[in-house]
Amino acid sequence: MFHASGWFAASYGFAIAGYLLTNAAASRLLGKNDFGYFALTTSAALILGQVGLAGWHRAGLREAATIDLGDQPGLDELQLGSRMVYSILLPAVAFVSGSISCALFVAQGRGVGVGFLFGVQVGLLVVANGHQKLWASFLRGFGFIRFASLLEGASGGALIGMLQSFLLVALVLVTRHASLQLVLTCMIASYLAPVIAAKRRVERLWGRPSRGPRAVGLRTLIARNWRVASAQVAAFTAVNVEVWIAGVVLSATQLSEYSAAQRLAFTVAIPLTVLQVVFTPALAREIARGSQSRLQELVRAGATSAAVLSGVFLVPVLIFPERTLTLVFGHGFGSGATILFILALGSVTNVLTGMCSALMVMAGSEGILARIQWLSIALRLVLGIVAAQLLGTVALAISAAAVSSLAWAWLAVYTYRRLGITTLPSLRPHLRLLRRLDG
Repeated sequence: MFHASGWFAASYGFAIAGYLLTNAAASRLLGKNDFGYFALTTSAALILGQVGLAGWHRAGLREAATIDLGDQPGLDELQLGSRMVYSILLPAVAFVSGSISCALFVAQGRGVGVGFLFGVQVGLLVVANGHQKLWASFLRGFGFIRFASLLEGASGGALIGMLQSFLLVALVLVTRHASLQLVLTCMIASYLAPVIAAKRRVERLWGRPSRGPRAVGLRTLIARNWRVASAQVAAFTAVNVEVWIAGVVLSATQLSEYSAAQRLAFTVAIPLTVLQVVFTPALAREIARGSQSRLQELVRAGATSAAVLSGVFLVPVLIFPERTLTLVFGHGFGSGATILFILALGSVTNVLTGMCSALMVMAGSEGILARIQWLSIALRLVLGIVAAQLLGTVALAISAAAVSSLAWAWLAVYTYRRLGITTLPSLRPHLRLLRRLDG
């Protein structure tokens, strides 16, 4: 685990750099009128990719972390489930989402050709996001820590994020303005090589192709993992629901302003988000062994590490929010400083509550996690729409931060009552434990 965390620190740094550079380049290429639609499209594709996975990537990681590699029937079952996902579920979700996106573009009077191209791009983004998370999860579950770390985190991890930023920064150097379709093409192209390499690595481990009845496998997969899928979709939806509200209720420039602030505030919680993925196999093993004390120490060590890393991003966005926004997104985005300050404060609660969501999933209590998240989404929708319509973007940010803080605090308390584990950071974390655990 110690070596995995060290590798994670390096790959995480590149992932964050790629994430920030990608958004910085996209904001300069698209301007304040269209950047918000870029944020809407990429966030929607991310969540729809989660829908297409049906929770299999998280459940598969849990199984892969504990399976004996000599258990060929078990490996065949994992392979069959993955085949159901990438050959049936993901394409189906991509087709539906692409068709709806095309219809929306045509309804706005942008032409059938432009609408069709946009629909195809949305569908491809959904498939790309799904494949990235699927193969990264299996790589980590099977113990390929370094490769998995390069595919996890903001913008698809270090590999994909840096490829995206490279293509978009190159585009900035060539032209000062680009269409949304061209920017999305660069985003899609960045997934190809890393995802194909990851898929081939996992398939070599599986060995011979498995055979099984597709319909039965698909029904079983959904029945077993729909709670995990619900929790995952809810988690990503909760992060982005206010951006969608802004897209419906507010103007294009207000949407871009809120989207820029939201994406920068998101960096505060990224250390926790990615560390949870790093720690997930170890959490699954400790739960399976029934080692309550070591599990407690592991969770608090992870929470402390995430809190320290988050502080690196929290300081500039709280002290210099306007300068930070202008530096990352360019001239005109600094007006979202108040929004950034509020959203960053809201992210603090998420960080301080630690790994409660990952712990609940690995303990098989993902249903409770999903219910808490969906209740918070419903509350965010009601309060957010009212706040945005009456008072604008700042009120929308206050609503988002307040409901988010309440939901995470509730989940941390429930985790303690359900599992007897405190997920908060510790003043005296047992970091040496990380040296004795498998990655």
